[in-house]
Amino acid sequence: FQTVMIDITERKQAEEAVRESERRAVRQRAAIAQLALDKHMAGDDLAGTLDRITQVLSATLGVARASVWRFAGDRSEAQCLALYDAGKKKHSRGAIVDTSSCPRYFEAITTDSRINAEDARTDPHTNELTDSYLIPLGIASVLDAGILMEGQLVGVVSLEHIGARRKWQPDEEAFAGTAASMFAQLFESIDRRRAEETLRKSEEKFRTLYENA
Repeated sequence: FQTVMIDITERKQAEEAVRESERRAVRQRAAIAQLALDKHMAGDDLAGTLDRITQVLSATLGVARASVWRFAGDRSEAQCLALYDAGKKKHSRGAIVDTSSCPRYFEAITTDSRINAEDARTDPHTNELTDSYLIPLGIASVLDAGILMEGQLVGVVSLEHIGARRKWQPDEEAFAGTAASMFAQLFESIDRRRAEETLRKSEEKFRTLYENA
């Protein structure tokens, strides 16, 4: 009888795990569709766009903090372009991290483009952040995905869970990677528009000089 009960319990747990996986998949597909159809994604309001994306990421994966960071050209530092804190319902930006302050983390994200830390305070890729960052903010688990442009790491999407340790599921890791790809496309669009604007201004300056001459 006990064996039968154990078998039934395990079967129910497996069925619930499948149902939860399906619910996550529905939320993730809806989030991707929402962002893909957002008419503001290609607009000029970069800060507003990044705020919307990080808030959607936080809600979709149920994490307390979702942020996007971009490296300086020499990767000496990373700047926070947008951070959404679900607990405070607050957006912020502008923080800068010196990459030399946490070399193991940046080596890991550069090498693997992923950091999946169930226990961020003991994981070798993130434990150097324990006293200065993780404990003060109550962060237990971290899921980060590198943002790649032309094969080069240019930034990071960071998803941080507060509370008990959290085991990240493969579909959640894949979703973080999809979000990183969306940021890469957004960055490429922004860089292209900036280059075109710089070229336009240069041509106008040259034309003015020519006409004055």
